[in-house]
Amino acid sequence: MKINKFVKIFFAAVVVLLIVSGVLRTLTLNQQYQLVSTNITTEPFKVFDPIEVTLNKPISDQFLKSCGLTITPKTDGSLSANKNILRFTPTSNLAYATTYQVNLLCANISFQSSFVTQSIQELTPADEQHIQTSLDYEVGQQFQKMNQEQPWRQKLPIKKSTYELLYSQDQNKYFVYLSVSGATVPKAQIEADIQSELQKIGAPQLPLLYR
Repeated sequence: MKINKFVKIFFAAVVVLLIVSGVLRTLTLNQQYQLVSTNITTEPFKVFDPIEVTLNKPISDQFLKSCGLTITPKTDGSLSANKNILRFTPTSNLAYATTYQVNLLCANISFQSSFVTQSIQELTPADEQHIQTSLDYEVGQQFQKMNQEQPWRQKLPIKKSTYELLYSQDQNKYFVYLSVSGATVPKAQIEADIQSELQKIGAPQLPLLYR
């Protein structure tokens, strides 16, 4: 008898907790988004930091889609959400010692503010290390992308007994360095051999510049 009474009380308590939990969840979902804080109030703002706006509750995909954030001077980047934080991550570091205007517009939130980025003189050793690491990563990513899009570049230079062929990215040309023996070979023969070698590695036909 006592056990049955305890079981009934236990299940009744569980039901009450579930109901209360559901009500609280409904209230939370129906509660409008409100701005709590932002990280751009601290100046000078670090040039490599993302712009973050903290809201009062977790951000849904639907709410995120309603948001747009613009920065002046024009700054490209991506807007994402992590729990209750809206985050705008610039594609590249912001300019030094520059005043930026921020305009955020979502379903029921509008926010305008401004901030000033740090100057070069205000960089700390940790800042410099962070920037250098980011630059190294960006260069590595660019180099990897370049090799994927232009795999032939990894097969240069071409070295022969009569010439050496190098590619100049800046000028988008090939440089031809003739050897002593190559100087006595007809130019048409050298160029025919170069075109053949370029075709083998899938490289484009570009102007030849003799050095």
